[in-house]
This record gives sequence, structure tokens and C-alpha cells, in this order.
Amino acid sequence: MLRILSDLHFRDATSRLERLEDLLPLLDGVNELWLNGDTCDNQSGMTPEKLGEIKQFFTTHVPQVRFIPGNHDPDISPIHEASTADGRIWACHGDAFLDDIVP
Repeated sequence: MLRILSDLHFRDATSRLERLEDLLPLLDGVNELWLNGDTCDNQSGMTPEKLGEIKQFFTTHVPQVRFIPGNHDPDISPIHEASTADGRIWACHGDAFLDDIVP
């Protein structure tokens, strides 16, 4: 099963997500996960170690994970889109269409 999550904003002051473990029910039975931008805010004090811990959490619980960058986590991955089902399912973070907010 494919699951797509977007705009988690983990470790951002305005996020309601305080612990990644709270997402575990959403990952149960998922074999492919797309994190469609703004998974975290890596522009304000996010160390490479903390970013690595976030990525490791998801890759530990789901066999295949794609990290798609958003305007809050532009360095999370070099892959800016994902598609499947012969292109019938396609995802990118919306900031890709707004040049004035993309870092």
C-alpha cells in the first residue's frame, strides 16, 4: 500500500506533531511512503544528525520511502517529484509552482 503524507512540519514551532512515534498507526501495513514536502523544518537549526534521525525513523518502519522536498526542507532530497501507476498518480510539493517562496 502507498501512503502519501505532506506538511508534517516536524520540529517546527507551529507543528502539532511532537513525536514521530505518533505516526506509527499511519505506517502500519504501508510498503511505500512518499513524504511530500515540509516533513520537517531544516532551515532553522536542524543539524544533519537530527535530519538523519528523522529519515531513519521512516526508513525503519516502511520498506520504501521517498522524501520529496518542500520549501521548509529543500535539502531533504534531490528528488522533487514521484509518480506511479504509469503516471496516473503523481506528487510534488506545491512550492515548486511558486518561485517566490522556493529557497
